[in-house]
Amino acid sequence: MMGELRLEVRDFAGLGRWRWVLTGPGGEFLADHEVRLDTGCWQFEAFTGLARYLRWRVSPDRRIAHEAEIVADVGAWIGEQVLGLVGAAMVAARPATVRVIVPPDPPEAAHLMFVPLELGHSGGRPLAVQNVTLVMQHGAAGWVPAVVPVGERLRVLGLFSMPTGGKPLNLRRERQALVRLFAEIGGLGRAVDVRVLQYGVTRWMIPGGLVTVSGRRRSKIS
Repeated sequence: MMGELRLEVRDFAGLGRWRWVLTGPGGEFLADHEVRLDTGCWQFEAFTGLARYLRWRVSPDRRIAHEAEIVADVGAWIGEQVLGLVGAAMVAARPATVRVIVPPDPPEAAHLMFVPLELGHSGGRPLAVQNVTLVMQHGAAGWVPAVVPVGERLRVLGLFSMPTGGKPLNLRRERQALVRLFAEIGGLGRAVDVRVLQYGVTRWMIPGGLVTVSGRRRSKIS
């Protein structure tokens, strides 16, 4: 097994134009790819906002099947147009952890932190199912959030969205384990509130579940 690989965004000139450079643990060159995307095609629209695209474009009468078709088509497009040779190089090094370095300037480049690169195909299959793990990093030194002390009360939002084929009983056990953990913390003298959203939770439901208090906002995503 190789050490951590590094995939850098270089020469960024917009969301349709940049260069990937993939290097090994010792900094040795492995592969590169010049990204030149057609920003007017539907795949680009889906790539830069997949959740929104699926929400509005999937046929209601065949939602699951149509969504799977779109994700597969977008994944093939990402593999060919966005990843190119670096996709095959990452798969060749599997199991691989790849740190994706996105430059802080220009600010528009930060959007690459949130595109679904893991859905990109190599050899007809997504990276996500080929033991390739992508770790996104903003800037060469990484992004270090400001540390805000927890106030008098710690509030936790647990998110449990059941995947296809998942069992509600498993989610119930995980939910109980989370609540039990913070109950133990509460037993040490810390005031703790735990709220859980589950079974079909989406990103549009999260803002309603978040509660901001004078202390630090905390969440656990499962």
